[in-house]
Amino acid sequence: MIPLSECRNAPAAEGLVALGAPVLLVGLRDASSSNEFRTSTHPTAFRIPTVSDALQTAGASLVPLVKSDRNPYANFIFVGRASTCDVILRDASVSKSHAVFEHDPATRAWRVRDNRSHNGTWVDGKRLRGRMSVPLASGVSIVFGAYPAYLILPDELRLMLGAMAPLDA
Repeated sequence: MIPLSECRNAPAAEGLVALGAPVLLVGLRDASSSNEFRTSTHPTAFRIPTVSDALQTAGASLVPLVKSDRNPYANFIFVGRASTCDVILRDASVSKSHAVFEHDPATRAWRVRDNRSHNGTWVDGKRLRGRMSVPLASGVSIVFGAYPAYLILPDELRLMLGAMAPLDA
């Protein structure tokens, strides 16, 4: 995880953009939000800030969607609580292997599917059922259990970081 505040200087921002991978904007819950998470008996979601508000959230971070060396699957990026996942989200509501991002290099399209998680995965407020995968666009909200995030594609990331004022300004 790269704190968003560190991306306000040109070298750090260019390094992140140079990866050419989408990122998850995470760390969007404030200290007053409840630690209670969704289950099949408690479907009510808490409010997720808008992308513009999320960019101003203290503690917000960017997590590149990149494969780790321990992932043998060519086009899959695993998200979960376990140390074997490509993207690790330390939260009680996130399953060990919670969701899978799929990339199609031919079309450059990204999809996400729930990986039979206990607390579910929501994309723009709709729960993914079974092994259903959905296409993703930049700025889409994704909630893993009760852990909110926004997906930002590389072109949008460049614009977003370019629009942020440098820390020394």
